[in-house]
Amino acid sequence: MSNAPKKNIISYNTKRNRRIEFYVNDAEYGRIENMQSIIGITKSALMRKLIMDIKIKSRPPEKYYDIYHLMQNLTNNANQLARIANSAGSINAQKIDDLLLMVDKCFDMLESLE
Repeated sequence: MSNAPKKNIISYNTKRNRRIEFYVNDAEYGRIENMQSIIGITKSALMRKLIMDIKIKSRPPEKYYDIYHLMQNLTNNANQLARIANSAGSINAQKIDDLLLMVDKCFDMLESLE
């Protein structure tokens, strides 16, 4: 096994001790601020990503996280119902209705993203 340092790997744990200042015009500054707000990171983090050719992804909408948590609850409930059905041989109809309501709510939230 080689102890040589790996190339092309960015370490975000290194101490940043160099400062760079540069000027931009109003249009360039507007683009930087627009990208920063879409991505949801600081200007310095944005510049570091750009100069290191790191693929920049936009931040998902806030509803995404609500849907994500709802889907987590949905899958947890489905697993619990499956476990109950396997051990008892049947499950409560009310629990199935509650699960179906969660599925409907999840689909409604997904449709609202479009």
